[in-house]
Amino acid sequence: MNSVEPIIRGVLLQIPEAESMLDLRRSTTLFSQDQPADSLYYLEEGLAKMTRTNASGDRIILCIRGRGDLVGEEVLGEDGARYESEVEILTPANVYRIPREALRTALGGHADWGLSFIAYVLDRQQALARKVELLCLHDVEYRVLHFLADLAALVKPLADGSGSQIPITQLELADLVGATRETTSTTLNQLERKGLIKLSRRMLTVPSPEVLRSAAKEREATSRNSNPGGSSAAASSETVATN
Repeated sequence: MNSVEPIIRGVLLQIPEAESMLDLRRSTTLFSQDQPADSLYYLEEGLAKMTRTNASGDRIILCIRGRGDLVGEEVLGEDGARYESEVEILTPANVYRIPREALRTALGGHADWGLSFIAYVLDRQQALARKVELLCLHDVEYRVLHFLADLAALVKPLADGSGSQIPITQLELADLVGATRETTSTTLNQLERKGLIKLSRRMLTVPSPEVLRSAAKEREATSRNSNPGGSSAAASSETVATN
């Protein structure tokens, strides 16, 4: 449980202005990049991706958030703030929308709540810093292994014990790891031959997130040994790229 979930569930979802958005389908857009930040969103169930696009149309998925997470934290900023990314639903989801003014009113008389929100935002900032490190200092295979292990932890394991299914396309994964679709596809095929993942249409199955993390550590060690004195990104044929 994150630092603000008790406040969200116990207080903010109870205010009259909180809007319940049930059974949202994949590809539903909660808000767009540069749209005025007018609401905070709470993911009660499901996954959502945060995507940023530049002026040329190149994009990268900043992160994927799951149950108990917030999106739209820009609403906590100054008047006139705009969303820095687009947020789109990845799986069937239940979401609560909390309008800006209602949120400010609820938080206004509780300084201790503000500290919890600050802690949450700082945690997200650190997560983005870790992603920058991954993009700049590790090769594509390591990034794929790392992110798939993280995503597997966001979904419920299959009832038959065969692993976890991640509802993400190869293009979306490429946008998440900062590589071309072609390089990502080649990497995934290699990992499938090793038995680390199973590929299907718009879905990836991870038999064991722990095995993926072990494979990532082995990949990192191999890259360092092959490039002593340099970053592991130098051993990669492709560093950060967009589609």
